[in-house]
Amino acid sequence: VRELDTSNILEQHQANLDWRLASTTKVLSCDYALEKLGPTFQFETNLSYKGTINNGVLKGDLYFTGNGDPSFLTNNLMDMSVALRKLKIEKVDGTIFFPKELKQIISKQGTLDEPYNPSVGLLNTNFNRWTFYQEEVIPPFDHIQMQESNEGFYYDQRFRFEEAQGVEKWLYSAKIHYRGQTDAAIRKPHLYTTKAFQYILNLWGIESKKVKEMKSFDELPLWSSEIFQHKSLPLMELCSQALEYSNNLFTEAILMKAANSYNIKTAVNHLKKMYKWKNFQLDSGSGLTYTNKAPANDMTYFLQQRALHQYDGKRGLLSLLSGNGVNGFMANRMIDKDMYLRSWSKTGSLDYVNNIIGVLFPQSKKPIVYFIGLTHESSRQLIEKPLSQRTDTPGMSPGSFRRLADEAIDQIITYLSTKH
Repeated sequence: VRELDTSNILEQHQANLDWRLASTTKVLSCDYALEKLGPTFQFETNLSYKGTINNGVLKGDLYFTGNGDPSFLTNNLMDMSVALRKLKIEKVDGTIFFPKELKQIISKQGTLDEPYNPSVGLLNTNFNRWTFYQEEVIPPFDHIQMQESNEGFYYDQRFRFEEAQGVEKWLYSAKIHYRGQTDAAIRKPHLYTTKAFQYILNLWGIESKKVKEMKSFDELPLWSSEIFQHKSLPLMELCSQALEYSNNLFTEAILMKAANSYNIKTAVNHLKKMYKWKNFQLDSGSGLTYTNKAPANDMTYFLQQRALHQYDGKRGLLSLLSGNGVNGFMANRMIDKDMYLRSWSKTGSLDYVNNIIGVLFPQSKKPIVYFIGLTHESSRQLIEKPLSQRTDTPGMSPGSFRRLADEAIDQIITYLSTKH
């Protein structure tokens, strides 16, 4: 716990240990991106063509490109399709080209099938997730292939990705009864986004038969005619959403763009280099990797230095954090007339890890910066073993730990509010 204005440490406990940061890492990544790109930066997604249009037929190719917009949706693909339709194109007598896949999975730790752990691409759609519903794939794209399997699944694994040329192939366990809707991550977001575009074209009756992954950006023509360009919300709003909803895809895409890198690990190294951090162990920008660690003292020092910084002379980092009783992960926390809006913070959680970093306005009216971390270490070490070595299950469920940890953290914050 530090004073915001002076950085003086008021109290500490195990503050120099390396704590698993989880999603509190997102505060670091968003601050870095806003500093590098500026709050008004916008991602762009483009559709262009090269060829001629005669009698409703495009004699040529479409080029579908982007620079990593994580907020892109099928709604935007509809706008793109309408723009193509306005050119009176009824058939694409050529190929829809899309960028080479980056093959950047946010975290390679765990079962790798969680919907919040998709791959990050230059083209992303609907948060790069697909749905398994009553043993059918939603959306019904022909490139997503499902196959039942009896082998190769660990005790808590629902799906297993299998590399295959030109398709998104997943195996599902014959031993699990899949009830209702089950979501999973997309591993080839460029192909997925292009197939979604092709599907919407088909709804309009616009024929297009071929899609193809470019081997490199050298395959882009030097000149082509623009059909449509979509621009994302400004970066300040994307960072606000990334923090409020703790969105992993948003954060990694934002960090990669800010670092001008197509590799998550390289982007993270740029982040560490800019702030000259020596005690930070970072392998992802979102905190989904359990190897993201730093001392509590270093985290509070970072926030003390940056909390009041304003990127555009107006909005700053502090206002991007969730206010208790109002929004984000703190909306339903400490709903009390004496605590209302006193804590502005970002939570972070993994199984058996629960922490929070923020600025607190105590009754003394002298704001403080705090980092609180709680970990059930024996359970955490058990599930951090390689999947092939997991034979036991923790005695306490992750949900039970989270409920107890949330209650303890709220009590600590309330205590800090009255003491300081």
